Order: sequence, then C-alpha cells, then structure tokens
Amino acid sequence: MSRCRGELQSDMPSSCGLLASATLPVATIGPCDQVSAKTRGDILSNGLIRALCLTALLAAPGIAAAQALFDAAGYRIASYRAPVPDQAPGAQTVTARQVQQLRAQGALLLDVLGLQQYTIADDGTWLTPERRQSLPGAVWLPVVGWGKLEPWQQHYLNDSLAALTHGDKAMPIVVFCKVDCWVSWNTAKRLHEMGHSRLYWFSGGAEAWQDAGFPLQPVTPRPLRRDKGSPPPP
Repeated sequence: MSRCRGELQSDMPSSCGLLASATLPVATIGPCDQVSAKTRGDILSNGLIRALCLTALLAAPGIAAAQALFDAAGYRIASYRAPVPDQAPGAQTVTARQVQQLRAQGALLLDVLGLQQYTIADDGTWLTPERRQSLPGAVWLPVVGWGKLEPWQQHYLNDSLAALTHGDKAMPIVVFCKVDCWVSWNTAKRLHEMGHSRLYWFSGGAEAWQDAGFPLQPVTPRPLRRDKGSPPPP
C-alpha cells in the first residue's frame, strides 16, 4: 500500500495564536494520489478557523473605538465634531428652507453649540472669549449637548425649556449647532426622551443657513438662572 509523503503537524495555535496554547493540526500534503476525507476536512476546518480568527482580530480595534464614542444610553461622548448620521432620534431632519418656514410659524430655534471656555457671573451672565453668529431669534444654550450632563447643566436645560416653551412639550423646536456636530444630535435625542414631541434637527447648522443665503446675527448664551437649592455651576 502506498503512503502519502507528508505528515500532520501540530503547529497552529487554536485561538489565533493569542488566546490559548492548545494547538490544532495543520496538514502538509505531499504529491500523492489520494487524500483521506478526514484530512481534507481538517485542512478546510483549520483554514476556516484561521480566517475567522484573523477577521475578528482585525475588527476588534474598530469595534472598541466605536464603543468608546458612545455611552450605554447611546449618547455621543467623544469626538463631537465628526460626520453625523442622516437622522437624530425622535426628530425630523430639516433643511435651511424648512427652518425658515418653521421660524415664521413660531418654532423655537435652539442653538446648542458647546462652549469650552467660560465663567458665569453672579447674575448668570456667561463670560467667554468665544463669539457666536447664529440664526436670527435663536436661543443659545451652550452646555446642554454633551453626552453626560452635570446636575447644574441638566437644571439649566430644564429651566430654559420650561421658560421658552411655557411648559408646552408640543411646541416645535429646531435644534442645531454646526456642520458635523454631534452636540445637536445629542440634544435632539435628549429632548425626545424628555417628552418633547415636535422636534426638528437642522444638522447643517449656522453654516448651512448662511450658505442658503440667509443672514446670521450675534448671539450670547441664555443667562443661567440661579434658584435657591439649584445645583451650582463650577
């Protein structure tokens, strides 16, 4: 009986060579007329395992990076200036022309561009070197779109919305900041979860408004109202 030249070698680590020390056989096939079905099965099986392991290893960094961008509740918590999806949770995406129509109908325009450098005076005025050009009539709430809000920031959002909407959660609200701005996406999601039912997300922000031929005007942050017992800002 003729014998095939070559022998089975145990030189492939079972878990991509990284997770375990056990080995799986790899067949080295010489020039022979017949190879057993078991040997062919081992070869195919080991090749598939190796391919799947390689795919998993290549995908792992991307998966970890994506998870680091969002918290467990689904809010964006890092890299706020990056391409955004077409839709925000609970909101209708709108164009500059549609925002113009909503504005004429009395919608609240909520600018949520984030501020990084600021202090807040005793009277609630925001002191910042940053200047903002926004949509005419917009109200600027500069700390309400982060992935996780501090207690005073959540209070500021709640208090501002109650005053601006007179407690009417069916009032139309247009949320925006800049192009590729996850801060406005977060805010739309947050307002939806707070029960506001007529939300519009203007993902292009002030730049898209200006590009459409509409004017911008200077805006300053809405003052922080300090109530007795309200969470203090830093």
